[in-house]
Amino acid sequence: MPGRFLFIVRNGIVAIGPNPDSQDASLPLPKVGVAAMVGHGWSALDATMAVARNYQCGRADDPRRGAAEPAFMQLPVCAFAMVTGSQFDNSESDDTELMGTAGIQWQPFAGLRLGAAVHIARPDLKDIVYTGEIDLWSRSVSAFVSYSQGRTGLQASALAVAGKSELDLRRTYVVGLTPETASAEADGASLGYLVNLGWGIALPAEGTTLTPYAEFGSMRGRINGYGELGVQYPAVYDDVEDSSHRSKLGAELRYDQPDFGAWLSAVWVHEFSPRDADVRGLVLVQQSPFAYSGIVRNEDWAEISIGARTAPVAGVTFVGSATAGLGTQAAPDVSVRIGANIQLQ
Repeated sequence: MPGRFLFIVRNGIVAIGPNPDSQDASLPLPKVGVAAMVGHGWSALDATMAVARNYQCGRADDPRRGAAEPAFMQLPVCAFAMVTGSQFDNSESDDTELMGTAGIQWQPFAGLRLGAAVHIARPDLKDIVYTGEIDLWSRSVSAFVSYSQGRTGLQASALAVAGKSELDLRRTYVVGLTPETASAEADGASLGYLVNLGWGIALPAEGTTLTPYAEFGSMRGRINGYGELGVQYPAVYDDVEDSSHRSKLGAELRYDQPDFGAWLSAVWVHEFSPRDADVRGLVLVQQSPFAYSGIVRNEDWAEISIGARTAPVAGVTFVGSATAGLGTQAAPDVSVRIGANIQLQ
């Protein structure tokens, strides 16, 4: 409750300390930052999966293909780029994220594609519960291998991502009746992977397939320990970690022609935390250690996606999609992705 005082006795001197309720409300702030890093990792994996599914490179009927495969430098090579915008609106924070992705992929033989990408994100985190703000600058690299027997049959992809982040954290608490804002700079890292398996089934309508699929992935993030500046009662934090696992079961309905394609998918998602990751540290002036529970995930939700691609000229494809998360605070309420794929040779 604002306005309460905490009296601390140090060597016979009575001092007025920070409102304990305001400290409790603000000290757990780093767990929002590390959760955002994990969320960026998932966004990078989702963007990479979008490439694996929808940004084709080379064709099975490429006239250069035959009994004798061409030399490595003559294989189909493509460059791609996309922009993803996401909006989160939940009980703890109101966040937006804009992420850019660029990369290259190649097809060593029909059905197999290998690719790599870089991702840069700048989420805007305005925390509601823990009375603070976080500026997060994340950069990550990802790689994928994707295999498809064609429109029907086995569809398989494996992805990995690794990232680095810098954070500016501002934590607000009350001393007597006066608010103070502590500032800090921190860095961290994230690492994750994703595996997707599906089976394409031809439908009666020409060019139409239905692909049921299953997916599993894991993501882990860590903010390295840091200290605050600019206030009477700064805190020093230990490393803060967060991790999550996600499994998906879904189906995708696709219509594909050489110069146009469209798809609609529905997915059930389950996310859980393998363990709690506490926020621990020390308020320096009071020499008071603190510990708060980390984010515990055990949530189910649905995702609905719609997308389309068009190839107005040979070798150039434009792709757009939108995804809505239904009944979740862990994934974006809305995510929109626009990109292009260019065949270089």
